[in-house]
Amino acid sequence: CMPPFTNIVENMIPKIETLCKKKEVCPIKSPRDNLITDYHLTRNQTCWKSVPLQANHVNITFSFAKRFEVYYISLTPCESGIPNAIAFYKSNNFGITWKPWHYLATNCLSMFNMKETTIPSLQFNDFRIQRREQAARCFPLKLSLTDNEPVVAFNTVLEGAYENVGDSSLIDWMSASDIRITLFKFDNPKPKKSNIFRFARNSPKKILSISDISIGGRCKCNGHANACNKNPITNKIECVCQHNTEGQDCEKCKKNYLDLPWARATVNSPAQCKKCECNLHSSNCCFSQDLYILRKQITG
Repeated sequence: CMPPFTNIVENMIPKIETLCKKKEVCPIKSPRDNLITDYHLTRNQTCWKSVPLQANHVNITFSFAKRFEVYYISLTPCESGIPNAIAFYKSNNFGITWKPWHYLATNCLSMFNMKETTIPSLQFNDFRIQRREQAARCFPLKLSLTDNEPVVAFNTVLEGAYENVGDSSLIDWMSASDIRITLFKFDNPKPKKSNIFRFARNSPKKILSISDISIGGRCKCNGHANACNKNPITNKIECVCQHNTEGQDCEKCKKNYLDLPWARATVNSPAQCKKCECNLHSSNCCFSQDLYILRKQITG
């Protein structure tokens, strides 16, 4: 029971910021900001381009006002604005706190003071440890061709990581209410021909240019909904909860459906919240962990 998979930032205008001369955070606003997430056509490429940067980085932030389970983030740079490094950050509490998620760099040691990790060296068992510890790692920044376009991608899961869809550490690793992508660009006084773009040259000015950002994911509903809708009263996106659950993410049982502890649904179990049986002696109930254990996890 899952909402549909989609590009969750399509046509969304992000918040774009950099540092000014006085080391203050300054917004970068342009009528072309929508080009970062507009419907992407290979034959009709549109590009967002930053102003010449005084600092060496740009922050691109997406805030969803709802938690999503993110499977991948892909960036298609334009030929003049290829970054030297990219840092991905996520928030699970709507921008109050941020955690490093993933790093990509042409040189991990000089950029982030981190040892470079490669996919062949990161075995699945290592990935289990990584997601359990919620630890970000640095991988080499490489452009790969997708439909004859250069793409930089970050996958939140590795092959085989779906063996247990109820794995809470994996779900936590994938979940985000806000995503920040920091692009780094350093002076390059000697432009060089790119081995990806036929006529491309790295700009001697610190300019970043992005053709497309896509984030593949689905509304986080903990396995208790197959759709999300915007609440007409709060104007927030909410799961259309099933299994007697409620909340923005179906993260709790409905009132008086507390005979069992709430749990995330899996392919093997819907984890449906069970109505309390009070034999007409009460109109309200609450869950008791002690009673649940005493009764051999049959009722609480």
